[in-house]
Amino acid sequence: MRARGELVFAAHPQFHAFIKQLKTTQCRRAEFDLDAITRLDMCGVGMLMLAQDCAAAAGIAIEFLNAPRELGIILHIAGKSLSASTAPARLAA
Repeated sequence: MRARGELVFAAHPQFHAFIKQLKTTQCRRAEFDLDAITRLDMCGVGMLMLAQDCAAAAGIAIEFLNAPRELGIILHIAGKSLSASTAPARLAA
């Protein structure tokens, strides 16, 4: 997926559609390109962390591409990463 424009609180409805896709996809790896993001606030950072959590819960490894250096630092402090990690296997129902 490629994001463009502002990833701020006002973008929540559009980002929610992405989260919904993550929860229903059969993909096991996702890439989220941030190259065209012109502004990123703390709500946007929170949305990215939510995407990571939802992806992990669905057994998907997610990676953020072309992220600003500051985002990498913030995610590191929060115990997260820009790089895809091995997502936990989905538990059988």
